[in-house]
Amino acid sequence: MVGNPLEPIGFWSYARDDDLLTEGRLSRLRDKVFAELQTHFGRQKIEIFQDRGAISHGEKWEAKIRDAIERATFFIPIVTPGFLESDWCCREISLFLERERALCERFPDLPQVSRIFPIQYLPTAGVAAADPEVGALLRGHQSLDFTELRHDDFDNRAVRSEIAQFAKSILKLLRPEPLDAKAKAVSDPVVPVPSISAPQPQPVPDPASAPPVPVPHDRLRVATKRVERIPPLVERLMNFGHHPVLIFGARGSGKSELFLSILRELRRLPDHAVWHGQSLFDERQLHATEIHDRSLTLFNRCTDQGFTLNDPIVDQSELPFLIPLEIESANGMRVRLALIEGLDREITIGSLNQETGALYPDLSDEISDLIRFYPEGMSVLWLAPPRLRGEGIYDDMTLTGAISRYRELRYDGSDDSHLVMLTKWDLMASPVDDDPRFSAPEPAMIQDILQRDYPNFWPHFNGVLRIWDSPRNFMQYSSAYIVNGLSRVPPQRHIETFKRYPRTLINWMYGNASETVARSMFSSRQALYPELEKRRK
Repeated sequence: MVGNPLEPIGFWSYARDDDLLTEGRLSRLRDKVFAELQTHFGRQKIEIFQDRGAISHGEKWEAKIRDAIERATFFIPIVTPGFLESDWCCREISLFLERERALCERFPDLPQVSRIFPIQYLPTAGVAAADPEVGALLRGHQSLDFTELRHDDFDNRAVRSEIAQFAKSILKLLRPEPLDAKAKAVSDPVVPVPSISAPQPQPVPDPASAPPVPVPHDRLRVATKRVERIPPLVERLMNFGHHPVLIFGARGSGKSELFLSILRELRRLPDHAVWHGQSLFDERQLHATEIHDRSLTLFNRCTDQGFTLNDPIVDQSELPFLIPLEIESANGMRVRLALIEGLDREITIGSLNQETGALYPDLSDEISDLIRFYPEGMSVLWLAPPRLRGEGIYDDMTLTGAISRYRELRYDGSDDSHLVMLTKWDLMASPVDDDPRFSAPEPAMIQDILQRDYPNFWPHFNGVLRIWDSPRNFMQYSSAYIVNGLSRVPPQRHIETFKRYPRTLINWMYGNASETVARSMFSSRQALYPELEKRRK
């Protein structure tokens, strides 16, 4: 047998109370182990299941855990006093031992070694385990001793080294050496392989006479990426499997309320666990902690209660740069999204090139690198509120500049999905006045408004991106029922419309992610609200 027939799927077994008491450090440790493993696996996706949902213990919860263990090929228990004293944590180990025996019987050529990799997080001497056999097994098992490192920063050199060594031991199991490798090493003739540090002597051609080697046009971007270091944000998005949703809009275009409306709906999504993901910034980057904390605050503000009475509108200073989200369905399928603000600063008249008329808003280095280097399809939202009383000229200028910059940086955006959002639709068709257009405007009306209020951006959007009236390329949107500057509970007759707008947008983002990042999990495009997909068709 050559290679490993098993998928690299792990199970992270821990006492959830331990994670709460350590302010999420067990979850962060899991993320670090995952990142270290994924880095070695490259483009092949690995998975480490962690039950972070809010499902209470019961038949449904137990079935979910059993299904995850039945898929797992390695097991990581986080050993603490609370873990050993937990009946269910010990039960998880017993279930995996059964799974381990079944794997050995089905695949007799697999290495006959344990697939359990404990992490000793706290001392447990003298602690009586709920299952004495499990306690004895863990005491006699080689483990990663994290007890002296548990308070250290995760970027501490010693912590990183221990995690790397721990991941290496798992890699030996997941990528075993073929059984006949040693025999081949003896019997096959040794063929020297040129190395970078010690190259084989080669005749050196005359640079003046040697013709240049052409790079095919469709491979140019790939060739460029091989010699350039992948930017940190792009690398983390790829390694952690987050589908980027890039959101462009000028100040006052409704980005903050758009974020809130999405989070409100996701937080009350039935039969799904939704949580705030780990930081996608390196903790050593400037403002990385602040950005992550702002994002987490906004996420926690959106409870599963839905609309909040007298909720003040979020001002620009509260808007996070990046919101990482993880959505797990009842069958264990997980999709990760990253909502990313595209414009770093407000465009001003000084940003105009007076000679050429070019409009280039300032993009941060992270956003420019994301547009240029991200290899998969992205979702891109363009927020365009209607112009009222002659206002909004800079919305048109800003979006025109942003789309020109996007096109300049994006070598191949053929897999990207674009959507223009006519935000603040309630200002054009007021639900307060029961305007029937608020709920069901004619598509031609939306196009007419975009053509009228965005005479530069709208032709660019259709022409530069070559979209030309795709049925999925524009929609009206209202984030909240606003009265006197406060977000109010909508009248009963409008509640379903206010729910439909964010749910339609969520379907679009989730469907794009299921076609790109999670392509291997699904046979077709997925929707969190399938009833809206039927309605749209």
